[in-house]
Amino acid sequence: MMIFVTGATGTIGNLLLRELIGQNQEIAALVRTEEQARHVKELGASVIVGDLNEPSSYKPTLAQCEIAFVLTAATPNQVEQENNLVASAVAVGTSLVYLSVLGAAPNSKSRIARNHGETQQVLAQSDVNYTVLQPGSFMQNLLNSTYSVRTANVIAAPAADAAISMIDARDIAASVAAVLINPLRHVNQTYQLTGSEAVTYAQVASQLSAVLGKQINYNDITSDEALQSYLSNGISQWLAEAIIEIYDASREGYASLVTGDVDKLIGRAPRSVETFLSDYADSFK
Repeated sequence: MMIFVTGATGTIGNLLLRELIGQNQEIAALVRTEEQARHVKELGASVIVGDLNEPSSYKPTLAQCEIAFVLTAATPNQVEQENNLVASAVAVGTSLVYLSVLGAAPNSKSRIARNHGETQQVLAQSDVNYTVLQPGSFMQNLLNSTYSVRTANVIAAPAADAAISMIDARDIAASVAAVLINPLRHVNQTYQLTGSEAVTYAQVASQLSAVLGKQINYNDITSDEALQSYLSNGISQWLAEAIIEIYDASREGYASLVTGDVDKLIGRAPRSVETFLSDYADSFK
């Protein structure tokens, strides 16, 4: 069975390739550039250089695959890209595994959750076997604070005291791989992927303090302060505002859901924040 993989060069996609290759799965990975292709080939995957905006660039390869993993970047044309891929999969008879987000809904206040909610509606109305995976906030996002931790002993975020069920991207990738390898067990199912507990940023700072052996403080910045920081670091206006919307939803309690779906899919509990911080401790030093 050949598996078609999009988003292969991102955090989840890279981890997923390693999971699938480690289990001797045959992969056709879609990438945008020849440089990306060289990196993916080094991992042991077959590669096609194409564009999600141009279905003709990938449709022949998609037709040779029994199942495809759908992961696209958060952009204004995300829904269009995903709809193109769904339509192509329907046309060639390829099943889909779609990486959405926790809380996805067409009427969400978050543009990213709206995008995913719209695509989920298209999937539900399409003539294709599909599975939806909805992960919560990635623990790997904490790595965006490595500079402030190293230079000022601070983690800053506009999260107030929101409890967030963060999940390690490694557990997301393992969950996706489990579905891709045994897709018939999961047809038309939706799984909500979370960590085993919901934690606040203050608790994260406390746990990181214990790991590093020094005091790390949480700075609860305003949404405007966060927005200006994102923009100054080169993040687009659209994406910066999208990230703020996610924090807004978190402060309203929408990120605290804890489920057992990771355990169901991979047969073990998801990694804790403490384990993540210990594994990545060198990045914060």
